[in-house]
Amino acid sequence: MTGFVYAYRYGDGDHVKIGKTKDLNMRRRGLQGAHHNRLVLAESIEHDDYQEGEKYIHQLLAARRAQDAGAGSREHFLVPDAELAEAFEETRRYLDYELPRERQLPKYEALEAGEDILPATQEMLEVKSRSGEVRKTRAGLQAELDRLNEEANEAYQQVYRRQSSERERLNGLIHKLDVEEADLETTIKLAIGPAAGIDGVASWKSVRDRNRRFDPEWVKADDPELFEAYRTAFDNSRFRKEQPAVYDAHMRVTTHREFEWK
Repeated sequence: MTGFVYAYRYGDGDHVKIGKTKDLNMRRRGLQGAHHNRLVLAESIEHDDYQEGEKYIHQLLAARRAQDAGAGSREHFLVPDAELAEAFEETRRYLDYELPRERQLPKYEALEAGEDILPATQEMLEVKSRSGEVRKTRAGLQAELDRLNEEANEAYQQVYRRQSSERERLNGLIHKLDVEEADLETTIKLAIGPAAGIDGVASWKSVRDRNRRFDPEWVKADDPELFEAYRTAFDNSRFRKEQPAVYDAHMRVTTHREFEWK
């Protein structure tokens, strides 16, 4: 069902409330009743995945979250018009482009990869190169964030408030890079499809899981009579003890796909 991600601005300042609703007008009336400042709809997105949109933009603007908004402050931010418009545009792109692409991946993740290695295209090599830059930048930001966190832990009460805004800024930058890295990886995975990889770019091979599980439905298909003998409530322990060879022969091996940049 379609809903909205909205940003209502309080008066003429930077204070906005960013949330989700199925009815913009009803939400505005509910919010206006609790505030004396006039509410103005600054931005909105109508989308089937509006709930995912709200989560995304909240993370995107985490560094702008109002610290003293009281109850419900999770949805209150201090964001100027230009930055707010940019955040909503990025959220639209995520909902219309990145999220649908992410949802295509499970059908390939469930496949057992073949042996083919696809030839690299210029586009794939550029994606790989950008991914390397993203990971390098992210590693530097993470190191700086770790340093700040370590410093904060040493003198938490004295340092925490002074550093909170910087940590939020770094977390926001890291989140943007994580999103870009995931998008770049999705591009490569979709290009690989059922193959095993792209030469010189990345591999996406099926790897056998270490853990095996006994599959009674497999026994049922292979030997219905034997299965029926244990059917009352299939007793795995008894079956394993009395039919060790059949039990071991029906240990199903699963696979998963591991992605690796080359």
